[in-house]
Amino acid sequence: MFKPQNKIIIVDDNPSHLDTLSKEFYKNGIGCKTFEYDSRYKKPLTGIRIAFFDININPSGGGSDSQKFTSLATALEQYISKKNGPFALIFWTQNKDDIEKFKTHVATRHPNCPKPFITTFIDKDEILDNSVSLETKLKEVLDDEIIRLLFDFENVAASSAAKTINQIYEIIPKNDNWGNSINFKENFEKIFSKIAVSTLGIDHAKKMPDKAVYEALIQMLNHQVLNSEHNPKWDALLNSLKTANKGSDILSPTDFKESQLNSIFHIEDKLQKNDERGVVLKMNKTVSIIKVSFGQKYTDWVTGFIPFKKSFKANQKEANETAIKTLISSSKLIAIEISSACDHQQNKSRLNKYLYGIIIDKISAELIDNNAKSDNSMRAGLFYVKNTEFEVWVNLNYVFGALPSDKRLGKPLFTFKKEMMDMIGNRYANHVSRIGITSF
Repeated sequence: MFKPQNKIIIVDDNPSHLDTLSKEFYKNGIGCKTFEYDSRYKKPLTGIRIAFFDININPSGGGSDSQKFTSLATALEQYISKKNGPFALIFWTQNKDDIEKFKTHVATRHPNCPKPFITTFIDKDEILDNSVSLETKLKEVLDDEIIRLLFDFENVAASSAAKTINQIYEIIPKNDNWGNSINFKENFEKIFSKIAVSTLGIDHAKKMPDKAVYEALIQMLNHQVLNSEHNPKWDALLNSLKTANKGSDILSPTDFKESQLNSIFHIEDKLQKNDERGVVLKMNKTVSIIKVSFGQKYTDWVTGFIPFKKSFKANQKEANETAIKTLISSSKLIAIEISSACDHQQNKSRLNKYLYGIIIDKISAELIDNNAKSDNSMRAGLFYVKNTEFEVWVNLNYVFGALPSDKRLGKPLFTFKKEMMDMIGNRYANHVSRIGITSF
C-alpha cells in the first residue's frame, strides 16, 4: 500500500471552514490532508511542511485564554510528530490577535510542542465575507523563500525518481498486446535482478535485494537531480556563500555542532557486522596490542601520529599538558574495515583488512600543531553519535588482516558510509604508494 503524503495538513473543528480551505488546494491540483479535530487522535504525522490550524480549536467552547491555548498546543503535539522536521505553521483563524499570546504561552508552558520555523496567518473573516480572495491570500503566505526551497528539493527529488524509472522502463522489452503485461513483468524482474547483481554482487544482492536495487537507482537519481531545473534558485537565499572568499568566512550559527552535520553525511544509523566495509570496531586489550605489536606505550603511539604541540607558554604549560594526557587516557583504540569495495561486493573469501585509529574527545585548536602533521596521520573528522562528540584519527602506517571472529576485535561502534570509506581508502593507497625522496 502506498504511504499517504502529509506535506500539507489542515486541522479545524468546524467542518465547513475545513472544506472552504481544502477546496482551494484541490482546485489548483494540490493535495492536502484534512482533519476535523478529534481530541482522541493519537497518530502524530511526519513529513509535514505546511500546517494550517484553527487557533481556536475548542469543540466544547468557552474557557479562559490559557485553556484555549493549551488545547491548541496539545493539538499540535497530537497531529505533528517531534521528528517531523521543518514546517510552517499558518493559523487559519478569526482570532488573529491571539497569535502572539499563544506563542508566549507555548514558550513558557509547552517545551515539547513541535516548533515551526515560521508562523503566519490567514484571516477567516476576510475569506468568509469574500473581501479577500483565498487564492491570493494563500499565494502571499506561501511565498516564503525557505518554504519554496524546501518544496523545490522534495519536488525535484520526486520528479527525478519518476524520470529514473521512465528511463529504465523505455529499454525493457514489451512484447505484450495492449493491456496484457505478462512478458513485461518477466522482463522487468530479470532486468532489475541484473541491476541488483551489478551493484552489490550476487551474494550480497541475494541477501539484500532492496539495498542492491536502491544503490543502483540512487546513482541515476543523483544525475537527474543535478541536471534538473530548479525554481526557485538557492542563490537567492545563500547570501553567506555569495559574500565569502573562503570557507572559513562562513560563520556557523550559535550552538551549531559541525559534528552532527558530519554524522548525517558520513555515518550509517544502523550497526553492521565485523566484516562489513566501513564498520568501526572498538579494539579489545588496547594497551597490550600496542605494546606487543608495535613495542610502544599507547601514549607514545598516539602522539606519533596526532600532532599535539610539544611546547607551550609557561602560564599555559601545565594546564595544556594535563588536557592532552586526559584526552589520550580517555581515547579508544579502533579498527576500521577497509577491504576493497570489489572484494566486499563479490563476498570473496579473505582476511578482512583493518586500519588502526583512535576515537578521541574533541581536541582544542590550541593543542594541535598544524605544522607538525605527518604523512601517516589522517583526521577523518569530528562526529556526534549517541549524544557524544568525538574525533576520529587514523594511523595510515598500521593495517592488519583478521577474521571477523578475531578476539582483538570488539563490538561495532558505528559504520562509515561509502563516500567516507572511499576517502579513507584513497588516502591510505596514496600513503603506501608514495615515493621516497632523498634530500641533501
